[in-house]
Amino acid sequence: MEIRRLEGLLLQHAAEQAQSLRAERANEMLKVKVLSTVPNVLLDLSMGSEGAVKARVSYAEGSRIGLMLSNGFEINAENRSSMNLMRGDVVELSLEDTNPVTFKILGLYRKNQIEEVLNLVLEGSDDFLFSINPDRLKETIEDSGLFYERKLIDLFLGKLKPEDVLKDAKAQLLQTFQKDLGTLSNLLGVNHRKGMEELRKLIKRERSTKQGLEDVIKGLFLEGIDSQEYEHLVRKLEGMGQIGLLRALEQKDLPRVLKELLRFQGEGILSEFPALEKAFKAVQSFQEPVLRELLKAVEEGSEKGIEEAYRRLLRLLANPESSAEEMAYLQKLLGFEQKNHMEEDKTLLELLRYRVRAHESLKETLKNLFLENLSNGEYVKLIKTLEQSQENALINALEKRDLPALLKELLKKQSLGTLEKYPIFEKALAQLQSLDEPVIRELLKAVQEGSDRNVKEAYQLFKKSLEEGERLVGFERTKAQSMEQIIHRLEFMNRIQWINLTHSNVLYMPVYYQGGRGGLMFKGGKEYTAVFKLDYTEGFISGILTMQRNSKVLDVKLFTNQTYWAELFRKSQEKLKELLKNEGIKLRSLSVEAVQREKLTESMKTSLMHEGFFMMV
Repeated sequence: MEIRRLEGLLLQHAAEQAQSLRAERANEMLKVKVLSTVPNVLLDLSMGSEGAVKARVSYAEGSRIGLMLSNGFEINAENRSSMNLMRGDVVELSLEDTNPVTFKILGLYRKNQIEEVLNLVLEGSDDFLFSINPDRLKETIEDSGLFYERKLIDLFLGKLKPEDVLKDAKAQLLQTFQKDLGTLSNLLGVNHRKGMEELRKLIKRERSTKQGLEDVIKGLFLEGIDSQEYEHLVRKLEGMGQIGLLRALEQKDLPRVLKELLRFQGEGILSEFPALEKAFKAVQSFQEPVLRELLKAVEEGSEKGIEEAYRRLLRLLANPESSAEEMAYLQKLLGFEQKNHMEEDKTLLELLRYRVRAHESLKETLKNLFLENLSNGEYVKLIKTLEQSQENALINALEKRDLPALLKELLKKQSLGTLEKYPIFEKALAQLQSLDEPVIRELLKAVQEGSDRNVKEAYQLFKKSLEEGERLVGFERTKAQSMEQIIHRLEFMNRIQWINLTHSNVLYMPVYYQGGRGGLMFKGGKEYTAVFKLDYTEGFISGILTMQRNSKVLDVKLFTNQTYWAELFRKSQEKLKELLKNEGIKLRSLSVEAVQREKLTESMKTSLMHEGFFMMV
């Protein structure tokens, strides 16, 4: 006779003291102490109360399982039954023994697991779709990437040849990706499989800058002030008739807020609003290039410039959610220890973008130093001013585009306190000095110390760094997006593998077939079941195919929202019988149902329930 029992490890102490607890229920201190460890419903059961309790399996690692009760309390337990419990199972328990506390499994409910996959089939996926060929369906599934790790095991065991593995979709993606990854590693001068901690430090610093950017923008929208202060500010703005700024703040329209505050600053009334003045100064002093571009575009009134800079700023602030799945369970089931490097690869791509942004910021600073961002009229006016001040060395450096000579003159004026006469140079030099790049620090140091040899060497390294930056920009523009897409596809395959491995006897694939997009699921058991749905421009086709394990008799149920298709399917029954007969399969039944899209899920689940598709033990 099968013994189904769960031994509650955390309930052991309570069981040993069950009788004393019954005698001492009046002792509230002891009662609270016990209830802080053992929920009341289980304590009552352990002391002889009749009834049953339901729990959801929160984790299953060998014989150790977690049981989550309806009130959110989780207990650890040991599964000594012959049943293979899985995460997501709902079990109904009754008390069997109190020493140790042991429960009998009255029922196992696993509906939600299969229903989860069924919903994926019916709802479809916008991610990477597997293109299927009905003439090579078996090969298509085998080479889809979902069984890549198993193929590697067979390769190591000598059951497969390398060329057989290389036909796999996942192998081909990895092959393309590794080539580009090697190129990127060389460009960045790092070994992407070593020294990742240093890379993560760089990314952490970049994320800190991003957090600072988020904070100054939140401050601009007055998210940090209390409601009373905000109400006072609103009333004052309304009283002054400054409805434009008020509406921009309410709608969190950053370009409009900046435009209004620049107007306030120009009209000298910004100081009447201390909170806004402080927040706006924080924004103006923040060194993120994209934010500065947006400010500049707003100042110049360039609608196109505002739109482009704001779009870039939003992309910078975006927080794409990582979709990488934990692979430990997958590796354990496959029996193959394969490190998952996708997070490291993402870090490398993030480092690429960090370096590209740093390079673009440097290029912008150099343009400011050489006055390239001035209009022709502004440039002529400034040169005349320099000529009147007899700044011949500065003019010569500008005309020859001699960066070391230009820096020498600007640093000299900075030390004498006369650089403030030329705000554009003062601002550009400050930006250059704030850039955290070793080659820039070395060049500035060499210019200040005055050694011609050191200046020449530092400048050569600086130019080499600029060339490397241009190569990174080129790689980022041509390769980074495709690499991210490959990572996305690999992660997507991993998620599908995870779903298939954690759902008993089920294989799920998002598919593309002759213009239709949808899902396909196979389920084993006493009978084989295939469920599919394909969405086309005109409508959808969905179906359930069932066949007994030991027979070649097929039942087909089709659903569509196109009556023309439904009639066509009915008329094609004899042709379908003939086709299946050639494969040694007998068509026992064919039913076609015209159903509205919103009713499809309900209709299919009803049919599947009748087929015993959802398991209940």
